[in-house]
Amino acid sequence: MEDFLRPYHELFIRKEPRQTLERYVTGLLSDLPRKNGETIGAWLEGVNYHRIYSFLVTSRWDERTLESI
Repeated sequence: MEDFLRPYHELFIRKEPRQTLERYVTGLLSDLPRKNGETIGAWLEGVNYHRIYSFLVTSRWDERTLESI
């Protein structure tokens, strides 16, 4: 997972958003029957619903950079 997400690290200056990205993607790739911020936050250690929600809603996304990765 770390190798896969490494190109995205440059998009996030702070450590916390990088960790949240890793936890969120791990949850999306899991066997959870319902994959949303609430279930992922309850299932995984090191993250909760509010942190995932904040990450998805308030993070600034540079679409051009995301598309080029």
